[in-house]
Amino acid sequence: MSAIRWDRLDPATIEHAIQMLLVDLYDGARPIDGRGGDGGRDVRWDSTDGLVIFEIKSFAVRLTKTQRREVERSLAQAINHSPACWVLVLPLDHSPAEETWFDDLQRDHPDVKLVWRGLQWLNGHLGTREHLRRFVEGESYELLTLAQQFGMEQAVITTVDDLVERVARLRDRGQALTPHRLDFATTADGVMLNLTSQLPTDQLDPDSLDELFTFPADDPSATAVRQQLTDVLDYGGDITVDGRYLRPDADLRASSIGELFQLSGPTGQLQITTRTVMTGPPPTYQLVLVAATGTVKHRLGMFPQQPPTIGRRGLRVTVGDPAALFTAVLQADRPELGGAVRAHLTGRAAGKYPYAISGAYEVFRQAESTDRLELRVNDRRLGSPFVVTEARMVDLIASARHAADIIAALERVQAHTGQQFPIPDEIPPDEAADLLDAVRLLDGEEIRTDKNAVLLTVRSDRLADFVAMHETLPPGGMLMEPANYIVYCGGRTLDLGNVTIRAPRLSLANLPELRAAVGGTDDAVARYVCTDDEGIYAGRPANT
Repeated sequence: MSAIRWDRLDPATIEHAIQMLLVDLYDGARPIDGRGGDGGRDVRWDSTDGLVIFEIKSFAVRLTKTQRREVERSLAQAINHSPACWVLVLPLDHSPAEETWFDDLQRDHPDVKLVWRGLQWLNGHLGTREHLRRFVEGESYELLTLAQQFGMEQAVITTVDDLVERVARLRDRGQALTPHRLDFATTADGVMLNLTSQLPTDQLDPDSLDELFTFPADDPSATAVRQQLTDVLDYGGDITVDGRYLRPDADLRASSIGELFQLSGPTGQLQITTRTVMTGPPPTYQLVLVAATGTVKHRLGMFPQQPPTIGRRGLRVTVGDPAALFTAVLQADRPELGGAVRAHLTGRAAGKYPYAISGAYEVFRQAESTDRLELRVNDRRLGSPFVVTEARMVDLIASARHAADIIAALERVQAHTGQQFPIPDEIPPDEAADLLDAVRLLDGEEIRTDKNAVLLTVRSDRLADFVAMHETLPPGGMLMEPANYIVYCGGRTLDLGNVTIRAPRLSLANLPELRAAVGGTDDAVARYVCTDDEGIYAGRPANT
């Protein structure tokens, strides 16, 4: 029976276990709940020789001065109950110095018998009481018991250091089982083995991996998995294939996973991941705006999102700008397969803050209809990121420039109003136009709004006077100040503050309707419309 590691146990567990032992040993012994103060009594026992008080401590290493004073205070409190015997119980056998200190306590209290019950006494009694041993050590005791039953004491892990040492030994042992580097990890689904080629001459032939699988025609998911596997084997990457697609060992038409990796037993999943060893300095990737003359107008740095991958057909790398606005996938075939290079660029602004991506969009705000966009590696053109005609490229650049202007406008309006929120999934054309107009307003321009009418509510008791006034009133305009200018974006209301609204040419369009409403009890609405091709204008007051 191995010894209990008392110094690694929770103090409350130690004290509770000792209380249980004392109750088990001494018939009639009663634990004292010390949450409100136990008066120096953890357990009391009314023996035939008088009251016995047990003081329990969890101290498992040499006593400090503070701990000795704590014991002395407990003894002084217990003396007030006139015990015949006072017993100190703790998982520690006293040293010579501690024995001298305890003997001095006995001389100071000659009317009470003092007893020290230490480590050997506790281990001896708990060794014969399995339920208490299990309580103290929990699952560790259960594991130890099982290990002893199978003669495997050395397999029991009781500390993190033990675990690390055991795993290292298992890893070293695993290297002798396969020519590949073998690592392993535990997951919620079981044990994962990671086999990695150790030398260039030991790299697996992708075609041999292809032979590991079989894709039944009646499996609806098989076609998609096959396509993904082919893509990974051709250009690298990673894929996890369900075990049901692995060729069984009994199939003699090609190698099985068991033969290839010296494995036996069922395989739940097989994950294939390509590994790339880069030599030399890393390449520089850029998205470049080039004028028709060949002059570079703008460069946007792009960085690999993960290391490049290589397969049997060629190389693939995915790069993106620091703001994660643009993502470009570059794919290059091996020279013996034609050496073709393909590039594909995508961008997504939704969900990002305008201030975070406005710099990346500058590449488009400077674009002209005759410019072209290139992806470059080490400043060498790989090709267009858009597989489109030159005319279509013109349309794409114009569309991207418009989008860049909208993002810049939203950033400006957010900064002015103090409202910051991510770019919505969609900005309707009317909201986009309002944002662009808002920037012109903030720049001090007067803008013509898309409104051509002004509605004015007239109270019923004033309607007669209002109509009479307009019978003789010549055509004119209207000036309203101050008024608030509001734009909307993504369900949010953005108030730009006070503006002046000016309508230089207006005509009351529904005067006959207002005449008919005179004398009624309902308020009326006067509708003024713009005339002479004029409109309604908004501008910011000079002092704002």
